[in-house]
Amino acid sequence: MSKQEKYAYLQAIAERYAGSGRVDKGRILDEYCSTTGTGRKHVIARLARIKRSGLSAQTGAVGTAVRGRKPRTGRPPRYAADAALFAAIHAIWESAKRPCSKRLVALLPVWLPHYEKDSAVVLTRASRHLISTISAASIDRLLAPTRKALAETVRGISGTTPASEWLRSLVPVRTHHHSVDRPGSVEGDTVAHCGGSIAGEFFWTLTVTDIDSAWTECACVWSKLALGVKQAIVTMQQRLPFALRSFDSDNGTEFINHGLHLYFANHRPAIEFTRSRPYEKNDQAYVEQKNNSVVRQFLGYERLDNPALEPLLTDFFTGCWRDYVNFFLPTMKLVRKETVGSKTRRIYEKVAQTPYRRLIRCKHIASKTKKALRLHYETLNPFELKRQIDDTLIQISKYARCTDL
Repeated sequence: MSKQEKYAYLQAIAERYAGSGRVDKGRILDEYCSTTGTGRKHVIARLARIKRSGLSAQTGAVGTAVRGRKPRTGRPPRYAADAALFAAIHAIWESAKRPCSKRLVALLPVWLPHYEKDSAVVLTRASRHLISTISAASIDRLLAPTRKALAETVRGISGTTPASEWLRSLVPVRTHHHSVDRPGSVEGDTVAHCGGSIAGEFFWTLTVTDIDSAWTECACVWSKLALGVKQAIVTMQQRLPFALRSFDSDNGTEFINHGLHLYFANHRPAIEFTRSRPYEKNDQAYVEQKNNSVVRQFLGYERLDNPALEPLLTDFFTGCWRDYVNFFLPTMKLVRKETVGSKTRRIYEKVAQTPYRRLIRCKHIASKTKKALRLHYETLNPFELKRQIDDTLIQISKYARCTDL
């Protein structure tokens, strides 16, 4: 039966259906559904539309007329009608580097007081209540038009040069981190700021991410030399708010070398040194994700080949960037995986948390360290940090094209 025939049949039973009782209406629906193979709920809705329109079977273009008159059903809009609420959510979303909605829900209560203070906007009690109760799905609907126009097409280049098989044999392979239950086990990786060409010398970003807390440190390294990477790791180790227990890397020569292997082996207490499988990026999923969210989203894909940029990049990674990422950007932590047949289901924590919050709640972190973190956190404003970051990035982009600073 064609679509037109189904509609003609529906028009034929519409008047009889409207004047029947409950039992007779059920029989009419059963007859129509069994004949046309249409669902009952759909038929009931179509019959109600015909009744509201008041049109006979002889009038055409019923669909257009009915859709024009159909009143809105369901609850009235709560969020789209509040301009102040949308402005606050959009401003925080942009300042937080456009996180996903589940992360945005977690950071809204933390950022909102700073937003009101920074923008001199005082939200009403109703708007604050809506923001405190908004769901991730509602945020997705609010931001859908904005996100649609922000598709990024530029991609980076992998610059990993595999180490020799003999050197790799010195470092054991690790494919998972199921036994990690406290801060101190980190993954390390490098990001090339080559501007699309791997030729020549340029800066690399060394990224180190803690598996348990997601605390992240970065450092700039010129030409990815093994000695420079080792020195950057030693320097970052002193900045970490916890003791380094293990270090996991890929198979690149900047990590798999005698110097770094001996440093970890001779360190007291010894630091476990492991590596991922060759060409298996998911073995380092924690730091690989950070390469995009905390490096590319800030520094982009521009070529940084001016050696004079080193002081500016160093101050950036040890100052405003470090506080912004670790104190104000929440992350969704993977709790476990469940395998059902051929499918794997990933279970994440219900509420996203910042690395700072995870360290504060961790029983393995000393009270003295927690106190220092709290005192430092109270002095920070995410919007001020974002302005400092933007100003620094403008300078980096400006001087990246120059020969001298």
